[in-house]
Amino acid sequence: MTYHTRLCRMFLLLCLVSPIFSIAQNNVQDARDNYNTGQQVTVSGIVTNDSSIGPVRYIQDSSAGIAVYGPSTVAPVADRGDSIRVTGTLKDYNGLLEIDPVSSFSVLDSNFQLPSANVITPSQVGENTEGELVKLNNVLFSAGGDTFSNSEYTFTANGEQGEIFIRQGHPLIGNFIPLSEVNLRGISSQFTFNQPATDGYQVLPRDSSDIVAQAPFLFREPVRQQNITTTSFELTWETELKASSNVEYGLTPSLELGHQGMNNSTNNHTYQLTGLSPATFYYVRVYSVNNGDTLRSSVGLYTTASQSSGSVRAYFNHQVNRNYSTTTDAEYVGNTFNDTIAAYIDSAENSVDLAIYNTNDATIVDAVNAAEARGVQVRYIANGSSANIGLSNLNNGVPLLERPSGSGIMHNKFVLIDPESTNNSYVLTGSTNFTQQNLFDDPNNMVILQDRAIAKAYQMEFEEMWGSNGNSPNQNQAKFGSDKLANTPTRFRVGDDLVELYFSPADRVTKQIDEAISSVDQELQFAVLSFTRDDLGQSIINKNNAFGIDVKGMIENTNDQGSEYQRLDTNNVDVQSHLSKPNIMHHKYAIIDQGSPNEDPLLVTGSHNWSNAAEFNNDENTLIIHDDTLTNHYYQEFMARFTGETDTATGIVKNNTKEEVRVYPNPASRQFRIDLGEALSQERRLKLYSMEGRLIRQISIGEQNRHRTIDVQHLEAGMYFLSLEKGPTSFHKKIVVE
Repeated sequence: MTYHTRLCRMFLLLCLVSPIFSIAQNNVQDARDNYNTGQQVTVSGIVTNDSSIGPVRYIQDSSAGIAVYGPSTVAPVADRGDSIRVTGTLKDYNGLLEIDPVSSFSVLDSNFQLPSANVITPSQVGENTEGELVKLNNVLFSAGGDTFSNSEYTFTANGEQGEIFIRQGHPLIGNFIPLSEVNLRGISSQFTFNQPATDGYQVLPRDSSDIVAQAPFLFREPVRQQNITTTSFELTWETELKASSNVEYGLTPSLELGHQGMNNSTNNHTYQLTGLSPATFYYVRVYSVNNGDTLRSSVGLYTTASQSSGSVRAYFNHQVNRNYSTTTDAEYVGNTFNDTIAAYIDSAENSVDLAIYNTNDATIVDAVNAAEARGVQVRYIANGSSANIGLSNLNNGVPLLERPSGSGIMHNKFVLIDPESTNNSYVLTGSTNFTQQNLFDDPNNMVILQDRAIAKAYQMEFEEMWGSNGNSPNQNQAKFGSDKLANTPTRFRVGDDLVELYFSPADRVTKQIDEAISSVDQELQFAVLSFTRDDLGQSIINKNNAFGIDVKGMIENTNDQGSEYQRLDTNNVDVQSHLSKPNIMHHKYAIIDQGSPNEDPLLVTGSHNWSNAAEFNNDENTLIIHDDTLTNHYYQEFMARFTGETDTATGIVKNNTKEEVRVYPNPASRQFRIDLGEALSQERRLKLYSMEGRLIRQISIGEQNRHRTIDVQHLEAGMYFLSLEKGPTSFHKKIVVE
């Protein structure tokens, strides 16, 4: 290096760390503290990341760090270790302060050593460190033993909790998540829909070098539970070095029941815990010792089997096609979905917990009120931004908690009855909201399990949202969405079936669905309202391309932004759009290897759409049930929808011939025009709902104003629901905003 070059680089470094050497330029901290969003700043710094965390580039000088979003200008050019100067406008993007748009940008020099990572604790991932390279020591991932996917992952360190985010295409995807403590590096960032933006803080690791194990040797395979009985279960794990097999366990995370072990030396470990109680949850940590070095896992929660009947039944509100029955006939209940739900609520002896996204059915509300009136403890969680017009009729003695509006919705649809009872503990779950439209008109499914252990797991999830284990909610302790923890058992023995239970977002449900799809050996059917996840789409394409595997599917919201429908169709997957068919196909299920009992047939069902909102923001529940009979029942339902042979339902009368209603254009980007026939003789309310049931707008329409125009250009692209009701007749139509 020449003397002149050395002088130039020294001067450049001084400019980066000493703003007095540059003209009309801010250091990063000055830009963050003294300028408002919408104002222009000029800053210089060292780029601390590359494309592994997307098109944003984080830069850092000696004062602070900041995000720069220039997907067509900065991102294709700037690389880790580059020194760049950026001029642009400050912007708040979901809580993250960034420069966007970028008006000018230049690379000053390259190959600089990155700033030293600031050592912090999880609670310090926030505004004071945003945009900076940070390091956290003694990190333990709650998902240790799993593999990374496009998801959020919680961790603990020094008694505090934090979160990392792995985006689609990240180099860590598919890598084993360490079970033991690691040192973590990454960029302190933020993503939230809430205002004010006081949450959503996360660390963004860049690649595998940002996660450094501390243990002298490592786990090669995660801890898995198997052979679950009422008094025992086995745990298996694998270590890279031969070591002993030991466990610590208890009824609390303190592991107060002590430890057990074998003085063996093996890579493949199996340990059976015995002498346990039925339907009881145990906290367990496994550990292995090699030459005085100890390798410990994170603490997991596991359950024994219950002494309940273990019955699992599925109900469908649209006709099934029993010509495809190979076990027993599926149960079609037609317009008695609400009566079925009410009957189970009527059977409650001690408690009823309901977590329902949207409710307007009087029969169910009456059953809830009757339960409360006869002394049953009733607790109700709803979504705050949904219509929920039926809840205005709840007894005053029924406590109600609504999830506040924000970055996600409480999208569950489950009822929990008597979880402490062996013989009367029930879970009712599936895809149906408790609305007239969902219960009677839209194809939906409901599965009912009689099992104390799985009911207790739903109770844990309910009370985490409720904020207490008492009759009254504690709003200060209530947790929704990404604030919840992965803190429930996931594997159950229900009767003779293995049942897996996952709650969103904490349990990374998309990965569980992906693994189920990847297990297909013979055939796959799926029926999903909203399908926008690229990873699940790719897994389906891969299975469709495999020799001898038959794949069929149905999607309702084929016009959703990012819908996988067109991609699947282009790749020769036999997938149908339900968009033009009557009613809204509201299912969220997949059927795997039905009719092949030797191939581990299984069913995926619940409230979880195959979308980012369900994965990252919403409160959802998903069951994976390993049972040949149940998969065939859902297959009978699927083939009825797919072939259209019995695609009818009872319920509200639609499209009365005396009333001609035209809605056009559909789809539309700016406005819809609504024309009513000449027979309309009285004023009605025309209501526009989101697909989640949120009332967006309502107007009067009648004899004096048969032609109305609805402006929709302010709405996000997607599907909406138009409803016109009066007396015994009604008109419902799906409309699409482009």
